[in-house]
Amino acid sequence: MEVCLAIISDTIWFTPAFFVLAAMMALLLEVVRRKEQVPVGAVASRPPGESMRLNLDDLNEKLILRLLITIGVAILTGVAARAVTSGDNLPLVHAVMFTGSGVALALTLWTWNLVTRWHQSYRGFEGERLVGRELNLLMLDGCRVFHDLVDPRIGNIDHIIVAPHAIFVVETRIQPRKGVPNDSTSRVIFNGQELRFPGFTTSEPLRKAARNAKWLEKFILRNTGLNIPVQPLLVLPGWQVQCTNPGRVCVISPEQISSVAVDKAAPELYAAQRQRIVNLLDQKCRFQPL
Repeated sequence: MEVCLAIISDTIWFTPAFFVLAAMMALLLEVVRRKEQVPVGAVASRPPGESMRLNLDDLNEKLILRLLITIGVAILTGVAARAVTSGDNLPLVHAVMFTGSGVALALTLWTWNLVTRWHQSYRGFEGERLVGRELNLLMLDGCRVFHDLVDPRIGNIDHIIVAPHAIFVVETRIQPRKGVPNDSTSRVIFNGQELRFPGFTTSEPLRKAARNAKWLEKFILRNTGLNIPVQPLLVLPGWQVQCTNPGRVCVISPEQISSVAVDKAAPELYAAQRQRIVNLLDQKCRFQPL
């Protein structure tokens, strides 16, 4: 009778965990299967935030795998702990229980770090999509817009605008706000050299935008022979920008993109030159064939 009760108790104890483990394993296999089945052709242009989306897919797979490992270790530790409570005092059982507990805790912290990275990537993805929607409206004013230019020498450029009169590189920076937004907590001050957010100061996004613009200038010159300046823009979704001194990089909110990128009074680029640049970027900002 006691043996039967022990078997029933163990079944009730471990069956839900095994079901969760099996369900997560099936989910991981389904994610991998669907990823392999996604048709990617050589003619498709890359949408806004495509690099971020691919990074999120990779993080999702890693997250599920780490959770599977953590649950597996937790189940093994639970089996050892159950054996100890049933009177099994073998040193190996105790070693498995205590070692498994430590490993499970380490895996949990390791997974939490991955969750933090996932949230950061998701914010970046949503920010690039938001800015991408604003940029696509510029096509009504004769601009050509390209997203997610990828190159091993530069990483990726979020967006590029080929306006009738100029070329712009657009870098997106997502900076979360703390507390309830108000005039003071939602304003960033740009003094031409650095960004002063509430609580901290940084110049890294400015350097990145300027670096990307310089790289694109050289890329266009190398492939078309055209020496045309590229202007860097830094867009800060959700922030009010107060510019106290202009700098090499123009810092704006998404609502100001049109006023900066569209200047109907400025002299236009030659149509033939602009078309060569558009053709070059159109080929560069496409999916690579599998």
